[in-house]
Amino acid sequence: MQLTQDKFGGTYHIKSYESGRVGINDAYYHENLIVMPEKLISPWPAKSFSQLCNEDFECLIVYKPDVVIVGTGANFEWLDPRYYRCLIEQQITVECMDSAAACRTYVVLNSESRSVALALIV
Repeated sequence: MQLTQDKFGGTYHIKSYESGRVGINDAYYHENLIVMPEKLISPWPAKSFSQLCNEDFECLIVYKPDVVIVGTGANFEWLDPRYYRCLIEQQITVECMDSAAACRTYVVLNSESRSVALALIV
């Protein structure tokens, strides 16, 4: 699935997503990652959705995003808030959605110059 091009700033732009890989700028990534307009953490140490824990999200606190979108993989799954408690304590909003929807939402929020991070299970 091709995504619309980001209209506003940032170094890292999601260009496409399909199960098993995400296109960012001119490269494809096959591992779980975190992307923000000016930062890419690849690979993200999170192994899978079912193994996510609070420690997997602690690296985001320093960047102070307003919103963290968690791409849960091919299917939407609920993530228990205790697994991202560190973000809640910093008043950072967390939204979960399947990874394709997460990529689309990230592109839209970034184009609105929102402070957003995408934690993606590829």
